[in-house]
Amino acid sequence: MEGPEAPLKGLFSIRRVGLLSPLELLSMEWGFKGKKLLERLVFYQEPSLVGRSLEDCMISGSMFARSLVGEVLDEEDISYSRRFDAILEAVADGANKLSEIASYLYSRGLIDKAATSHITKYIDAMIKAGLLEKIEVWGRRRGGFYRHVSPITEIIYYLDTKYGFRDLQAPWGFVEKVLKERLPLLVERFVERFMAEYFGLKPVKILEPEVDVALVLFNKVKVVAEVKWTTHLSTSDLKKIEEKLGKFPGAEKILVVPEKELIGTTSLEVWDVEDLKAKAKDWFTIQSAST
Repeated sequence: MEGPEAPLKGLFSIRRVGLLSPLELLSMEWGFKGKKLLERLVFYQEPSLVGRSLEDCMISGSMFARSLVGEVLDEEDISYSRRFDAILEAVADGANKLSEIASYLYSRGLIDKAATSHITKYIDAMIKAGLLEKIEVWGRRRGGFYRHVSPITEIIYYLDTKYGFRDLQAPWGFVEKVLKERLPLLVERFVERFMAEYFGLKPVKILEPEVDVALVLFNKVKVVAEVKWTTHLSTSDLKKIEEKLGKFPGAEKILVVPEKELIGTTSLEVWDVEDLKAKAKDWFTIQSAST
C-alpha cells in the first residue's frame, strides 16, 4: 500500500463539474413555481439535467457518478479508483473534515494509516477537478469543511453509501422518499450559492452558533441566513431563529422559506422563491446596464 509521498499517476479522466449559476437559473422562466421550482433548479445546476424530471435526474445522475473517476488503465492501479470513490462517499455521508475522511478510508482498508497526509493529494486533485470544494471554517486558521460541488453527485453517492443505489435497482418511490429527506440540505447549498453571487461575498462555515448561510467580507460577517424548507414555522421556531441570527450584530439577517405568506410575523428579513426570482432578474438588469 502506498505512502503519502507517492505521486498520483494520472490514470483517471476526472470530469470537471461546471455548474450553472443559481442567479442565472432563477432569472429564467420555467413551468414550475414555488417550492417545486427551487427543488428542480437545484439539479438543473448540472447543464445535462436541465428540463428533466426528478426521476430522470436521478437515473442520469447515477450514470454520471459512475463515470466521474474515469476508467482504470492498469489493473494494479484499481486502488486509485477505489480511493477517489471512497472519498466521494465519505463526504456525501457527512465526513466533512480531513481527519474524518481519512478515518473512513482507513476503515475500508484503502490506506494503511488514518492520517490526513495519506489523502491530501487526492483531496487536492478533486478540488482542482471541481468535484469537491473546501469552505473556510470561520475563526480557524487551519482546516476546512469539505463538500461535494455538484448536488447530483452528493445525492447519488449518499444513496450509494446508505443503500447501495448504484448496484441495486431501487424503486423510484423509495429513492424519492430519500431524496425529499435530503432536499432541504441541497436547497440550502443552492441558496448559499445564490446569495454569495448576489451579494458578491465569500461563504464560510460558522459552527457556533451554526447557521445555514454565512457570508463574509474580509474579517467581518456581512450576511447570515437560515433556510427553512417547510410550509410552517411555529412562533417558537421563529423566535429561536431570531435569537440565533441576533448573535451577529451588524450582519444582514435573512430567513428563506418556500412561501413567506405561510410564515408568521418576524423581525427578520424574509425571502421566498418569488423574491429570489425577482432579485435574480433585478441583478441581471443591473449587470446589463453597467456593461
